[in-house]
Amino acid sequence: MKRWPKAIGRTLLTLSLVLGAGEASARASDLGAHGRDFHVGHKGWNGLSELRRLADDLGCPLQVRRTLDWSSIDGQDVLILLHPESDLDEAATLAYLSAGGRVILADDFGKSARVLEKVGIHRQSEPWPAGVRFYRPDHSLPIAMPARATSLGKAASELLANHSSYFVSGLPATYAFAPGAALVIEANVGHGRLVAIADPSLFINNMLELPGNREFAAHLIVDICRLQQDRLVLLSGTFAQHGTPPAALMGAPTTDSGHDLPDKLNRALGGANLHIAQTLKGRGKPDDPDVITLIGLLFCVGSLLLFLKYLPLPGQPQDSAFAQPPRPPDTGLFASVQRYAGGAGQVTWGFIYPATLIREELLLRLSPYLSVLSQADGSPIDAKQLRAVLSEKVSPQAGELGFKLWKGLRSLRDGQSASHPTQLLRTQISERKLDEWYKLATALFAELDRTNHV
Repeated sequence: MKRWPKAIGRTLLTLSLVLGAGEASARASDLGAHGRDFHVGHKGWNGLSELRRLADDLGCPLQVRRTLDWSSIDGQDVLILLHPESDLDEAATLAYLSAGGRVILADDFGKSARVLEKVGIHRQSEPWPAGVRFYRPDHSLPIAMPARATSLGKAASELLANHSSYFVSGLPATYAFAPGAALVIEANVGHGRLVAIADPSLFINNMLELPGNREFAAHLIVDICRLQQDRLVLLSGTFAQHGTPPAALMGAPTTDSGHDLPDKLNRALGGANLHIAQTLKGRGKPDDPDVITLIGLLFCVGSLLLFLKYLPLPGQPQDSAFAQPPRPPDTGLFASVQRYAGGAGQVTWGFIYPATLIREELLLRLSPYLSVLSQADGSPIDAKQLRAVLSEKVSPQAGELGFKLWKGLRSLRDGQSASHPTQLLRTQISERKLDEWYKLATALFAELDRTNHV
């Protein structure tokens, strides 16, 4: 199985999220006013339709409630609390956990701070501590890495959060932005289990397009929910609470780890992991319901790719010499679905599309310098001209990096004319060349950021 360098995979996969996030942020207030945030029936960027589909496919159906009757909850309920805007009943929450309950509490700026404080988890917002890595300089997209080798900690190589807070705690972090800044913490409370997450948007549709986030969500469901036996009970926003949890939860797991002995045996035999793999990667028979589900995901990601293709980027107009790649063939699109959903296989049209994403980011970063080089007759900008401008206005190092990258990426023009779109498939970009361009781009962007802050 071919795999991209880890850093390339992160950048290319987050580009789809970031390009959609700008417009999404502009519409956040409108959609939020209509109650679409964290709505399981909403298929937009901030809905939870994909989480519900994933939970149903994995055998742990998701139910939505607007009232939390603590006295009616039994041992087969797994509470998932996303950005609660009602103060959680501290005594009831802790009593439910102590009796063997299981809770996923994902909250950044909601009203869960007092419950978290009771178990030794302190929620913080900016300023971020040293060592946190961000995709964007505005600190809106921090990256969390595995910090604890639990089954959940092995689910993903990294998680991307969106306008997240972070946790400070004496409890060990499962995923952390930096030492002392946790995104995910697993804790045993009495006989129960708590998974605290500092960013509820980790589960929205837009974020589940990223393989790491989707793998994490799938493994979280399987790790905390006994498949075909338990159910997820979702509460978000404002909801009512009353009642007192029973002292003993009927049907709850008999072990603190959250799984009974028969369930542990099934999981040890690989059934749960195989189910995750089949659901996310579509390795089944053509009439398998999981495969049918992935066909639906195919159209969702297809729409995302078209959105990326036609979305106008901010900044100065692009150099006309760089043409947009045509829509990929269906075979390439299906391979893209496998990749974006955590599957194996490289698209049949090679590395052209990811290379164009690097190119678009380059055009955006260099737009202030390209504007002074734009030719009145629309002729292409020469790499030597760009090197001279960057050397003068930024640094000689930036000039040399820009020269090499600009010269290399110009090869994408070959075979991309609208009259001969099929020639694109004959254009070959190797993984080695993509890796080289990525390293040049990251070095150039770092130099641009450094000089802009001097």
